[in-house]
Amino acid sequence: MKSKSIVNLYVVQKGDTIDSIIKKFNMSKEVFYRYNKMTKYVPLVENQPLHIISFYEEQIIEMDLENEKLSLALTSIAHLFKEGYASILYFPENFSIVKRNLLYQNTILVDEFTLSKDEKAKVVEILESISSKLFSIIPILQSSNKEILTEYKKELNSLLEEFDNLIIKYDSSVNVDLLKTTFRDISSLVIKLSIKLFTKDYYEADIVFNELLSKIEIINKLGILK
Repeated sequence: MKSKSIVNLYVVQKGDTIDSIIKKFNMSKEVFYRYNKMTKYVPLVENQPLHIISFYEEQIIEMDLENEKLSLALTSIAHLFKEGYASILYFPENFSIVKRNLLYQNTILVDEFTLSKDEKAKVVEILESISSKLFSIIPILQSSNKEILTEYKKELNSLLEEFDNLIIKYDSSVNVDLLKTTFRDISSLVIKLSIKLFTKDYYEADIVFNELLSKIEIINKLGILK
């Protein structure tokens, strides 16, 4: 058995208590206080953002490891984008850790491609650039500058086109057109998620996040990266 953790953002609702939250998410008080930099003397406030660390046991079966790896990597990437935006907005001290974990998951993802070591490094590099660009939407939204936002869209599209070209050039073992469309759809959903969190529309943010997970589930079923 292998222990794994997923970090999520939770927004305090009316009537919530620390005891009710840790029971709901199966957290210990020690973990709750540590990850939220709180003590028992600090009261909860409605709409307060919290870190939720949900530990679970994941059974790894050797014969299914290759099939599971892709699914876990993609799902982890989705969670890391959500956590990354939450970090930018509420927990900036944790952002560098999120980005480091995202780079690791990108590396696992690219390992599914039939590429040489140098080619994989190039794809990881462009995915890191795309990830950084997706995260940079928050400061642009904070600036409310439409000209900068227009330029941002151009730069993001340029990075996505560079990714498309790399895949076409290097890998013939996947459905390239479907893969290109999929990554653009994921990028669009990630940006929508950031906007919902930025505007504190947490209900809609959860809807968009579930859309993102659904998209990933489709990728896994299609097996386009295997």
